[in-house]
Amino acid sequence: MFDVASTLGILRFVPVGLVSTSRPLRWLARVGQPLLAARYLAGYRRRRVIPTERLDYYQVAAGLRQLVRAGESRRRSAGAPPGGLDASPFAARLLAHARRVTGLHAALPRPA
Repeated sequence: MFDVASTLGILRFVPVGLVSTSRPLRWLARVGQPLLAARYLAGYRRRRVIPTERLDYYQVAAGLRQLVRAGESRRRSAGAPPGGLDASPFAARLLAHARRVTGLHAALPRPA
């Protein structure tokens, strides 16, 4: 279940600009992200029962794990800007999702 939740987080929140620099492809990917995530989950649910409340728990757990990694990466950057995924809006999107699901408010550390 944790793997399913992690995959959903990637499908939903990784910025499409990390995958493509082509403007039409970015637009198509942005539109397709929610559909891809929904199809992935529907396909998984055809094979196994996943209670929504358990999936919600694991989505928050997976998101928090990814947020901790992003926060630690920001702290370790030692003056150099974080790269790739950590420099993207990915962590901010995960944090916003965690706030919506849990009602808890937190902030990511600023890069060192």
